[in-house]
Amino acid sequence: MIDTDKYEGHTPPPWECNDIEGREIWKCLFNGECFTDPSTYGTDGYEEVVIATMNPLSDDENEEEFTTMMTNKILMADAPLFLEEVKRLRRVLEDIESMIPDNHEEISPILSDILSECHRVLPMFNEVIE
Repeated sequence: MIDTDKYEGHTPPPWECNDIEGREIWKCLFNGECFTDPSTYGTDGYEEVVIATMNPLSDDENEEEFTTMMTNKILMADAPLFLEEVKRLRRVLEDIESMIPDNHEEISPILSDILSECHRVLPMFNEVIE
């Protein structure tokens, strides 16, 4: 299972990027505070703090390479959202697992099937996020 604690202290969301040609992922600040209000763009107190910059592609980049780079940039900008979703889903699975009695096979065949499926899926979920 992936250790999500190692991400503690990352730059909080939202992270921004454009899907045109820019190669940076940034966080917008206004007077030092995170914001999402576009009306502050370019005003006193507005700044963009760069979080990451994509390496430029070679001069002979093709459309597929460019599209891949832009998609990777968007994926990286959404990293904090993915992290929060992983944490949320783990809490849901832990809640479900805590409700599963040890003798669930004796409760009812239908409930037993549902609970067995939860037990089956939990390890697969953990493998996917590693």
